[in-house]
Amino acid sequence: MVELGQMAQISNDTAQSMGVKENIYESMPVEQIKKSANSRKSKSRFYDWILLFIAVWSSVALGVAIVSLRITTLGQNKESLDIAFEKASPTGSDLTNEEKDPLDLSLRESNISDRLDKRLEEALRNITVRLSNLEQQQSEPVQNISENLTAVYENLNQAVRSYSDQLDELREAVEDNTGKIATLKTFHRPNCKAILEDGNTASGIYTINIGGKVTKVFCDMETDGGGWIVFQRRFDGSMDFFRDWDFYQQGFGNVNGEFWLGLELLHQLTTSADYKLRVDLEDAENNQAYAEYRTFSVGPKSSSYQLTIGGYSGSAGDSMKVHNGQQFSTYDQDHDSSSGLNCAELGHGAWWYNECHNSNLNGNYFTSGNSNIKGVFWYHWKNDWESMKETNMKIRPL
Repeated sequence: MVELGQMAQISNDTAQSMGVKENIYESMPVEQIKKSANSRKSKSRFYDWILLFIAVWSSVALGVAIVSLRITTLGQNKESLDIAFEKASPTGSDLTNEEKDPLDLSLRESNISDRLDKRLEEALRNITVRLSNLEQQQSEPVQNISENLTAVYENLNQAVRSYSDQLDELREAVEDNTGKIATLKTFHRPNCKAILEDGNTASGIYTINIGGKVTKVFCDMETDGGGWIVFQRRFDGSMDFFRDWDFYQQGFGNVNGEFWLGLELLHQLTTSADYKLRVDLEDAENNQAYAEYRTFSVGPKSSSYQLTIGGYSGSAGDSMKVHNGQQFSTYDQDHDSSSGLNCAELGHGAWWYNECHNSNLNGNYFTSGNSNIKGVFWYHWKNDWESMKETNMKIRPL
């Protein structure tokens, strides 16, 4: 007889053979999970009724087989007894029917049949009770799963609503910040002179708006009245200035240290207003000189950032006159006027070279006082290629 535990195991094995996995609910949407649970419940009941039918049929067949075996055995025993009586009686008819009745087996067969019927009824009652218990045991987990899924669904809905609210808040914050950024771009001053006029008198890093691009620059608020945008500075040789075209176009370095602001920004600045240029120099003995140019502008990229410069005044001598009208050159973009030389390679720098140069402030940083055509020099101050200890180039609107 099939026990309840065996039937449960068969049901589980059957479910596994059909590909049902314990974590099947984790990979389904909520509605599909509910349908799957109901489908599994129906299939489970269907298989249980099949198992019940098989169990009952097996029990009945077993009972019938036992009865048949007992009847056959009793029949054989009766024949053996009849033969024994015939052998005991010479005629075989000396015994009367009343004398044979105690040996008749019909009563025993009836008793056996009654006992088998009772056992079958008892077995059927036990099977019915066990099936009822099994159905109850299976319905409870399904009910629990349904309740759990409902709770999960409600939690997910609540989480989605919460995330939706947070998303709305974030969207509002982004829109608000976008407006603030646009306001800041409009608010930022276009140059250091305007910042100075707002009352900011300390030299340092400020943010300005250059052609719609918010950019950090170093403002010199002290030299000659202040308001200068510094676009080049050398003082210790910590930054390598022997760089290619892209670096000089976009700029490099740190505005707190040695740096080059960038040709593109210089172009945008000097075409937005009329600017003047100031170059401050310091040699190994801490002697200082300057050169100032009332006209200074840098052309667009299409002109290779051509230089326009003039109106010199100062104490360092005019070492930029020969460079007026020249295009900017680097070692990988040779735009100088020399037909046989790459002046950027010769000067180990980048500049508005002619044939080749009277100034080379982006050259190699040598020990102060070293005279070298590859160095950082301003020829007309010393009438020599003496390397400077410190240089900075700065512009201010007229």
